[in-house]
Amino acid sequence: MDQPLFPLDRETRKMFFQLGATAASDLKGVEALMLFTALETAEPDEAYPKVGIGLSAILMGDFQNAASYLTHPTVQSSPLAASASSFLAMAHHLDGNASAFEMASENAKNASSGEFDDILNELATSPVPDMSR
Repeated sequence: MDQPLFPLDRETRKMFFQLGATAASDLKGVEALMLFTALETAEPDEAYPKVGIGLSAILMGDFQNAASYLTHPTVQSSPLAASASSFLAMAHHLDGNASAFEMASENAKNASSGEFDDILNELATSPVPDMSR
């Protein structure tokens, strides 16, 4: 794509990313989703907005949508693939899908340098939390 559909300068994209990450860390999924969606519109061929949207979807309990963003070919062929696979494993765990969790967890472990192993091992042995509240 020659020109982004929604032009944002570099500083604005950086600010949107920082705000989206802050919103996600504060468990504000809707706000994070809005910021990462604006980034994806501005940079549709980049992986990082898709990972942000996937994480936002997890925070909102939309595990199927999270999976579609986290397994997007742009994400899986990027340096963010290990992080995305770890988030995907978390989404499957929260959704109660043990077999999908195992597969995503193994993919994350294979794609990473071990930075996610402790978290994934802990998730594998913990009960699925009740997300209905």
